[in-house]
Order: sequence, then C-alpha cells, then structure tokens
Amino acid sequence: MHASPSTLLVGSDPRVACLGAMSQPPSRVFLWGELPEGPTVAIVGTRSPSEAGAESARRLARELAERGVVIVSGGALGIDSEAHQGALEAGGKTIVFAPAWLHHAYPKENEELFARVLDAGGGYLCLAQEKTAARPAQFFRRNEALVAYSRLLVVGECGFKSGTQNSVKHARRLKKPIGVLPSRFGEEAGLGSNALLNEGADAVLSTDWLLRRLGLSRARPARKRPEDPVARALFLGARTVDEICEATGLAAPLVQHRILLLTLEGRVAEDERGLLRYDPDPRD
Repeated sequence: MHASPSTLLVGSDPRVACLGAMSQPPSRVFLWGELPEGPTVAIVGTRSPSEAGAESARRLARELAERGVVIVSGGALGIDSEAHQGALEAGGKTIVFAPAWLHHAYPKENEELFARVLDAGGGYLCLAQEKTAARPAQFFRRNEALVAYSRLLVVGECGFKSGTQNSVKHARRLKKPIGVLPSRFGEEAGLGSNALLNEGADAVLSTDWLLRRLGLSRARPARKRPEDPVARALFLGARTVDEICEATGLAAPLVQHRILLLTLEGRVAEDERGLLRYDPDPRD
C-alpha cells in the first residue's frame, strides 16, 4: 500500500480551502496521491443499487471523466465504487473521500480499487486521525467534505434514510446544485432518489446537459480509446507488462516491443515506482 500521506492545512492550502465551508471545518486533512486539477462532480448513492442504477452511475462518471471532469465519491460499495470505476475506465481522475486512513481502508473489499485510483493519478483524502478506524460520525463528516469540495452533487439510486440523503442535506445547506439519476418506475433501490425530483432536484438526463449545467459546454472533447491494444490497456489502467499481457492476450515480447515504440513516441513513461503511465496527448 502507498506511503505516508501529505498533511494539508485547510486554512492555508488553496487546494482544500473549500472545506472551510463545512459546519465544523477541519484544521487539516490527509492526502495520499494527488488532488487533480479540473471541475469536480460528486456522484454518490446506495451500496445496493439495481443493475441499471449501477450502470447509469458508471456511465455518467466515465463520460464526465472523458471530458476532463474530476469524479469525487466516498469509496463505498455500490454507486460510489461504480463512479470511481467509471472514471478509471475513461483514463480520467477520481478522488476518494474516505472515513479512515488508507491502511484502515473501508471497505476492505475496495483496497485494490483505492490503489488503482492512486496509480492513475487520483487522490485518497481523509479527515480522520491516523489510528481511528471508520466510525459512523466519520462517514457523516466524509459526506459533508466531499460535497463541500465538489461543484455539483449527483445522486444515484438511494433510499429515504441513507448516507446519501445526508450528503443531500449538506448540499442544500451549502447551496450546491443537486442532480438525480432517475431510477426506473417501481425500483425499490431508487425510491429515495426519485423522491428528490419532487423536491426540486434536477433530473440528469444526459452528460451534455450536466456539462451545460456546470457551465462547461466548452469542456475538452471526449478522448477516444486508442486502437492499439497495448495503448488501450494502458489507457484503461494497466501499469505493468504482466497486466497488459493479461488484458490483451499478447505475448510479453510483443508487449515490450510496443511499449518501446510508444515510449519513443512520448506516450509511455515509467513513474518513480517503475509503473507505466500512458499520455494520449504528448506535448511536442
């Protein structure tokens, strides 16, 4: 797992100054990885979505990330995980707002996902102290922080009483726009989120609509996945020769040859840990 975090002071670090809008602002927060630049959208929802609800959240995150939007969520199972996964599928950036330090990662099932978020240039941010395991109060603090950090809150499927509704409460207090991914008629997992539409929340009907709502109609064009299978595997998150071989079915010598060519083109480089990074738009 990744090394010790950076400590960011809320009162003096402009990257997290927005957390000063919280009802009880933290003096400092702890960051693993990076806080990527770009407009931020939070996507949250139930831990037990329907298949359609999960796909909607994943697709929205993927399409937003393709347009340069940073996806923010809470790292939980269900909708949160789908949001993080969607951003990674697009080769985009995502930030996990977590209730506990990385070595106490919650849920344990998502440790691999959190590592992929960091390997892809994203962040894992926590308000809690080092030796504190995830506790109920920290989840509520986490919810408020991710809303304060984001320009807009998108609600996936959720019930009437849930952590997601706690995020909605904070969004209303902070006067953040709220969008809802509508759930199909009669879907129990989405009864609470659909009810928000009757309370004035906007229905998120397309990615382009959401970008316009954010004033981002001129956001960068969606990046197409590379045709080359090795480049495509790197674009989708592979970081080693073995991972590329597994993703493509290609033999290691061929993969290594393609990596060499992509490196000469300026599209592939190794980071300080020897992991491969792919740049679809290398600068001259």
